[in-house]
Amino acid sequence: MKEHSFMRADYESPFCTEGEKIGVFVVGRAVMMRHPEFVMDVLSNGIVVRAELMWNQDGVEYQFICSEFDPILPGRKAPNYFIDVTEGLPNEPVKWSFRREDERENVHPPK
Repeated sequence: MKEHSFMRADYESPFCTEGEKIGVFVVGRAVMMRHPEFVMDVLSNGIVVRAELMWNQDGVEYQFICSEFDPILPGRKAPNYFIDVTEGLPNEPVKWSFRREDERENVHPPK
């Protein structure tokens, strides 16, 4: 069995190693307060590496490992993502997807 040891600084750098599927996104404070179940659904799709309260964005910035993100080239900064939300009918769950900041299309179809 291969052992791994991680130091705290391993993921604090915004620059990543080859192939990591890591990204950065912000969830606004108002969304957290009004729709905590939605935020929990989003966060259940990966691993939070870092979370920081950002006063200038009125929300929490997450550095997040997720299988849905694109792999990163070595030495590149973790890309920013948006969460696109599609509201359905009143009794349907909210559909959402991640979209890279530099892309016009969704990374993956809505859930």
